Amino acid sequence: MWVSYPELVSILGDDMALVLTRGRGGIKFYVPRQASPDHWLAKLVGVDGMEALCAAYPGEDIVVPNGRREHCKAKVLQLLDEGLTKAEIAEQCGVTDRYVYIVSSATAGAKQLPLPIKSANTLVDHPETK
Repeated sequence: MWVSYPELVSILGDDMALVLTRGRGGIKFYVPRQASPDHWLAKLVGVDGMEALCAAYPGEDIVVPNGRREHCKAKVLQLLDEGLTKAEIAEQCGVTDRYVYIVSSATAGAKQLPLPIKSANTLVDHPETK
């Protein structure tokens, strides 16, 4: 089961989510039903963190993000705003053009204005565009 970074933060908090993604990101691992202080997971995120994970994913295999690309996400967005091609951005940032496409697609919806509303054969400006 894939566990997103925001979901990890809600379970573990910022610091321990970062520790877990750096320590085991991208590698599937089993979350036991009960926490144990001797378990590698407790040693990585603490017993409280392990208890939180056990409560959220008891007996499940999970995968967390590795976070290796997060450091360059801001740079990708900046270069997109500057008008570089996805291939140029990928080369400059050391990521795949697919990753650049994913970042640009995820942010495109946030920047896009709503379409005008059509009412009785007449276009009406959307209230958010005024």
